[in-house]
Order: sequence, then C-alpha cells, then structure tokens
Amino acid sequence: MINIMDVRQAIDYDPIHWKTFLYSFVDDFRCYKNFEQISEYIPSGDKYDKFIASAIEYLCDELGIGHPDWTYTIGRLDTPWFCSGLPSMVAWELVESPVQFRRRDIFVSKDVMSRV
Repeated sequence: MINIMDVRQAIDYDPIHWKTFLYSFVDDFRCYKNFEQISEYIPSGDKYDKFIASAIEYLCDELGIGHPDWTYTIGRLDTPWFCSGLPSMVAWELVESPVQFRRRDIFVSKDVMSRV
C-alpha cells in the first residue's frame, strides 16, 4: 500500500516522473480506500504540493470521505499552472478543471483523475 509521503519522496528524488508516481498512488488509493494513506503529509513548498493536495481532495470527494486536515494548509500557486503545457489547451483547461484544482490555480482537463 502506497502512502502520499512515499509519492512526495519519489517526486523529490525524480521530479520528471511526478505523474507516474502520483497516478500509481491514485490507483492504489482507489483500491484500498485507506485514509491512513493520506492522513500525513509534509509539504516541500513547491507546485507539486498544490497538485497533490488537489488530487487528494478530488479522491476524497469521489469516495465521499472528509479531506485530511493538511490539505487546508496548502494554498494556491502564485501564478497559474496549465498542466498540459499546450497553449491550444488553455481555454479547455480553464473551463474543464475540477474545482479542487482550480481553487489552487491549477488548470487540468476534466479527466485528469481518470484511469484506464
């Protein structure tokens, strides 16, 4: 069972592959639905903290459980982050981003948390 601090440590070690680490966790959390996986988190102060907090809130809302307290301490970015990195996607990301991401100035597609 993967916990969110394992993800944070993996991102710190290899930030290029942050999505791989995060989505492995998402699959694992959806399987186990164990609140202990998300109960503790120590932020590093970067944009990944904001994305992780948004993803955790999304998953909690999806499962109908409360957010861990630490997510309330993670604020918004200083400048918006359009995760696709494609100028042609900015309008779509502005419209489609789930509220859990938008409130932290992170803009993603509506299916950002969808997994096959």
